[in-house]
Amino acid sequence: MAEENRSLTDIVVQWPDGSYRWEYRLDMRSNTSMLKAALYPVIGVFLGITVIAGVLQMIPIWFSLLMMAGFIVIFLLGYGMAVLLRRGEKRIPYYMDDTQITVNIGDPKKLPARPPSMGRIVSQCGFAGVSRVREKREADMIELIVGTPFQVYVRQQDYDFVLSYILDHIPEKARERSDGRL
Repeated sequence: MAEENRSLTDIVVQWPDGSYRWEYRLDMRSNTSMLKAALYPVIGVFLGITVIAGVLQMIPIWFSLLMMAGFIVIFLLGYGMAVLLRRGEKRIPYYMDDTQITVNIGDPKKLPARPPSMGRIVSQCGFAGVSRVREKREADMIELIVGTPFQVYVRQQDYDFVLSYILDHIPEKARERSDGRL
């Protein structure tokens, strides 16, 4: 007889192979963490270009700032269109085992029946490479720092379990530098 999936909560499910899977439904209208994560690097790049342009006097600074403002407006309009097309909700399916967390961004309608393969569009974060963990409870987010931030979204009811699991599987040095409880 095959083992069955065991539900820890109504969202987080432990599969027979010991992995955990859940789907987070991000309200794109009220939770702007995804927008900020994409917009801040863009602003940083344009500010860097502005500084370089000012030092080298290649283009007027006002022109670079005008380009940045125009790009931000286009970016925000694009985000607004995405919110409308998705009806304000982005579904993010997660797969977590002893070595990594994987986000299946290729098929937002369902959780994978098995660990994501190379044929799907996925984003992965290996626990061994995590250098720090930041808690952002107000945004339902746990941010793993692995060179760049890797965002894990989880509902408040499941937050403590997922955070504890992550902290148990990252290197000791990363736990020491992390926010919150250890």
